[in-house]
Amino acid sequence: MRRIFLLTVFLLNCFWGYSQSIQVEDSAKIHIPNDFDVAPTFKKGDKQFLKFIKENVAYPEHEGLENLTGLVVVRMTIDLDGSTSNFEVAKSLGERYDLEAIRVATLTHKMWVPAKLNGEDIAFSYLLPIRFYAPKAGKRKAL
Repeated sequence: MRRIFLLTVFLLNCFWGYSQSIQVEDSAKIHIPNDFDVAPTFKKGDKQFLKFIKENVAYPEHEGLENLTGLVVVRMTIDLDGSTSNFEVAKSLGERYDLEAIRVATLTHKMWVPAKLNGEDIAFSYLLPIRFYAPKAGKRKAL
């Protein structure tokens, strides 16, 4: 059941967004989902992507909100060369959680196969959801 849930979250993430293009400095276009032929993919595959997120996200430690559970969505650009840039929080859970989600998103730099439109690599605005679960009995984890 958990595997189905994680796959659903990943697939929804790939197609979440609005159909539009944004002009950027180098005259390339950043395409937001619905304006592409092939979505960007994590070079090592979906299973390794989920494993990477699970292994690298740490539940923020701080006083008073130890039982907070929720979702942070990071918007980032996956560029033509598979690098990542333009990180911003699209859905916040709080500053410490947002910073942790952005930190992990930045770790995926150069780990992507870019999206394609008409056979050409394109820059792509990607939404990366990271769910934080309240730790149990001293454990800190996220996914």
